[in-house]
Amino acid sequence: MIASSKILWFEPYTSSGGVSSFIVACDDGWLRKYVVETDTWTTLLQITSTATDYTHTPFRGNLFFSNGVDPVFKYDGTNVLPVGGLLVADFESDETWT
Repeated sequence: MIASSKILWFEPYTSSGGVSSFIVACDDGWLRKYVVETDTWTTLLQITSTATDYTHTPFRGNLFFSNGVDPVFKYDGTNVLPVGGLLVADFESDETWT
């Protein structure tokens, strides 16, 4: 993590494989992931707001969260996407879609 950043909001997340991490919103406008076991930070997504009033709920292996300004996001332990969004890799891995 950048030493000058301050944490505005964080929420623990445990993947299906048992890896503990935190999704973290920082005052520099970035969402980051902190993995406890390896003590590593990964930058995930730049957000448009530095709002501190987050709401969140886990649902079917994803963490859904919103700050009331940016879109509602979902976090699956690896990626942060707007709710309803899919990765291009998800389309490429499924050869049955048309």
